[in-house]
Amino acid sequence: MTADLVCYYYNTATGALQWEKPEELASSSSGGGNNTGWVWLPDESEGFLAARPMGGKSYQLMDGRMTTYSAPRNAAPLAALNTAVLSMLHNDLVLLDDLNEGLVLHNLRERYLKDEIILG
Repeated sequence: MTADLVCYYYNTATGALQWEKPEELASSSSGGGNNTGWVWLPDESEGFLAARPMGGKSYQLMDGRMTTYSAPRNAAPLAALNTAVLSMLHNDLVLLDDLNEGLVLHNLRERYLKDEIILG
């Protein structure tokens, strides 16, 4: 049996706990602390993909590929994504930082690929 590694940051001044690396600790090589600007982009085969808007209808996916997306008329805005939460998989989906479709599907997909889906 292996123990799950839980990484978080504790602010000694405020007593706050957070998953994301604070801006003060982020280096320019890590791309910043909270990776703001990332969104869940709807995808026909995967459900949702993590993507960064690059201007206009262009988006860059996590693997570096570029794609385009045109939102349908009256579509809801794209859900924001903090990329720090992508590595935190949970057996209990209620523990996810944000309950949106993209993060729920990502969590289930990654757990399935790692054969970590527990039945019963």
